[in-house]
This record gives sequence, C-alpha cells and structure tokens, in this order.
Amino acid sequence: FSANMPPLAVLKQFPQPNAKVKENRKIYVTLNAERAPLVRMPKLVSGSVKNAQLVLKTYDLELGEIRYVPDLALNYVLEQRTDGREVLEGERIPKGSVIDLVVGDGLGKQSLESPNLIGLDLESAQFAIVGSGLKIGETKHEKEGVAVIETEMEDGTFTYKEQRVSPGAVFKQQPSAGVRMRLGQMVDLWVYSPDSLNTNPTLLDQ
Repeated sequence: FSANMPPLAVLKQFPQPNAKVKENRKIYVTLNAERAPLVRMPKLVSGSVKNAQLVLKTYDLELGEIRYVPDLALNYVLEQRTDGREVLEGERIPKGSVIDLVVGDGLGKQSLESPNLIGLDLESAQFAIVGSGLKIGETKHEKEGVAVIETEMEDGTFTYKEQRVSPGAVFKQQPSAGVRMRLGQMVDLWVYSPDSLNTNPTLLDQ
C-alpha cells in the first residue's frame, strides 16, 4: 500500500520496463490496495516530539499539526489525535493516517504577578525572579539609570515619577511589576551601569 498512489494503481512490475522477453511471457504486477491496511497506534504520549516523529515514520504514519498548550513539560506529547479525535495506544488505524500532537509549551497554567525588581542589585533581582517561578531573560546594561515609577490614583488614573537608582541596580524590567504572568515566563532586566561609580546618595539611599 502507498498513500501517495490511487487505489489499484500499478506499483511494481516484473520484468522491468523495456526488458527483452519471449513471446507469451507472463508479466507480474503489484497493485496498490483499495483500502489502507490497519496498523496499531503506537504510544506517543509522555514522549518527546522528536521521538514521536521517529516512531510515526516506523509505523508508516504521517505527522500532522503540532499544537502547543500550557503545561510544564516542554515539547512533550500530551495527546495524540487523528481526524479530530483522540486515538489510543493499540487502536487499529489505517496505514498512512495523519497524527496530530498536543504538546506542552513548558510554561504551565499557574498565574502569578511579576515581582517589583526596581532598585535591586542584579544578583538580588535574579534571585527574586527564580524564586517567583519565573525565568531570567535578557539583561541589558545602560549608562543612564532612571526608573519610571507608576502609581494608580483613586480615580483610576496613573501618575508617573522619575527616580534615579544606585549604580548596579535595576531601573527597568519587562514585564513591569504586578503584571499577571504564567509560571516559567521570562523577565528582562535593565541595569544602571555607569562608566564610573557615583558615590553621591540617591533617592533610594535616602
């Protein structure tokens, strides 16, 4: 059976085309089956996407859509589906069937707030990120270090105030403090790193 050929199409012949044969010689042909033979669905759940690709190829099955959903298991198969339904291990399905995978995105469903890192030194900020269940993203060092502090007023409006931080401290973060995040997401940091250290007291020191 070949999924790439129509039913009853000639797949092979013997003797080969253009071969010299005697008169009345029998010609043998191999036809493509009208229906795909059935194979047992292998177990892909709890394995990696890379492993699933290799297993599907071994069973003459085709890899279809890969859909990522919130789960801490990054790139691990959570469901195996065909024709819009979940297919179980050992179920007989036609050879050449397209198998879609539902895969974990490594982030999970748990929601939390981004911690306030403004004014912390880099090591303390990184410790706070990891301790919150988040991941350390990109760290950028800037020669200017002015934090913009956002405050919500009683009427729902916001005010913004500039505040200089100490050398080596975080003056900006992305996402901002208080933003809802999922477990495992990354937080980027901007650190005040002047060419020379300023020993004058800052607002935070005061």
